[in-house]
Amino acid sequence: MMTVLRISMFIFLITVLVAFILMKIVRWYFFRTRRMRLLQDLNIPGPRPHFIFGHMKEYNSTPNVIWDSEMIDKYGPICGYYIGAKPVILIADPNLANQIRNFEERPRRVPGGINPDPMRAKMLGNLSVEKWKRLRAILNKSFSSNMIKSFTPTVARIVDQELMDAIRAQHSAEVNIYPLLQNFTFELISQTGFGVHANFSGNSDLRAAVEEEFSKNASNSWLTQLFLCFPDMTILQRIRIWHQWMKIKLGTSKSTELRNFCESVQQERLRSRSRSRDILQVMLDSEIQDDDEKVLANSILFYEAAFETLSAGLAFTIHLLTNNEQAQRIVRDEIRGHLQENEGRICADRISNLKYLDLVIKESLRMYPPQTTFISRSGERDLDYKNEDGQIHTIPKGVHLQICLYQMHHSSKFWDNPEMFRPDRHLDEQKHPDYDVVFQPFGKGKRRCIGYSYAKFVMPFVLATILSQYTFSQSPKTEETIEVLFKTATMTPKNGCFAEINFDPIAF
Repeated sequence: MMTVLRISMFIFLITVLVAFILMKIVRWYFFRTRRMRLLQDLNIPGPRPHFIFGHMKEYNSTPNVIWDSEMIDKYGPICGYYIGAKPVILIADPNLANQIRNFEERPRRVPGGINPDPMRAKMLGNLSVEKWKRLRAILNKSFSSNMIKSFTPTVARIVDQELMDAIRAQHSAEVNIYPLLQNFTFELISQTGFGVHANFSGNSDLRAAVEEEFSKNASNSWLTQLFLCFPDMTILQRIRIWHQWMKIKLGTSKSTELRNFCESVQQERLRSRSRSRDILQVMLDSEIQDDDEKVLANSILFYEAAFETLSAGLAFTIHLLTNNEQAQRIVRDEIRGHLQENEGRICADRISNLKYLDLVIKESLRMYPPQTTFISRSGERDLDYKNEDGQIHTIPKGVHLQICLYQMHHSSKFWDNPEMFRPDRHLDEQKHPDYDVVFQPFGKGKRRCIGYSYAKFVMPFVLATILSQYTFSQSPKTEETIEVLFKTATMTPKNGCFAEINFDPIAF
């Protein structure tokens, strides 16, 4: 009798357990179905997602900018897809882009970050809105007009000693100028930001660390992909953090070298008690001075944000001038007038007077925006939006909204012959009515790139200095249309930037 009772009890418990599991599965199924129908229910067009993977397979098999362009071409300027279970809404509609540009929340493409090192959660772009506002106010001091002006002698010296010396060693020959610009940019960041000489060209470990950090993809590991598919399984994020922590401790991650470099610079500044007028000192003099990790995190951020964008931006501009002799001639004529007015030197205070060079740089940034998928927002409330066809789209709060910068920069709706290099299109009389929205290489609104003023000074100063001494002409390896490597948030020359560099100082 007892045996029968025990068996009955066992069967009952198993039945309850199975029923409980089935109930959980059914509940999860309906929850997942609602999640994967979110965009469809809100009238956001896009391809039907896989129940588990969303569009991850297709997304990972295509460069992100190409994927986004294909989506917009097929489904229109407001459309969406899923990376795993995460919905992403693409926005290439200027009116909607203008409405959301002042949204203060900026979602991360991978919750917890592509690199889940907890230290990186203290980077400016990864903070909650209120913490972001406080830190942004501090870091803005690093890019004030007075601070930028104080950088001028350092920038001039680095341009001459690092970049011009490298060009002098190779002029009149076919040169891949992109690595020279990378070396220069890293040295520029090191000295203007942290007061140190980095010797980037001679430090293979540091170079490998930087290149690895920028080669990371939004979903390039099976663990990240699994987490994107099942974001509610928080244990997966803890495993990601532990895995990254182990790589740091064991020294198996090359990107650790950049962290160690920044940490050593920070510790040396504290140990020596020296002071310098640079970005590091601004942080050490602020309220975050006691948070070593926050100072370190944002030191790394400055390297990561400026290195690829600035070096690639300069390389793309030189490529365009190499293939457009007339534009290069006009720029050099303008520089000649500048030299005549400023006793034969490139005057940083008057660099903004080089109007045609400014048009060339703008056109370069339009054709090859250094940031591609970085400009994203999420709202605190739902937003109903009626497009030009009268369709109403509900933009839900908390969802990843990506401004399709590259696609708007290359749309024939806003630009005549968008694939042609035409600097004059940025003249006031030729601008599109929505110019300030459809052209935004540094973003717009409260979250515009913090380094905007830095890049706006450095790019024309560097180019004017080079072009005052040298001309660029096509060489056998010069690409007619430069091949581009699309990364998670940036784009760079895939094969380098080749040109013949000729010593031809401007007579004035």
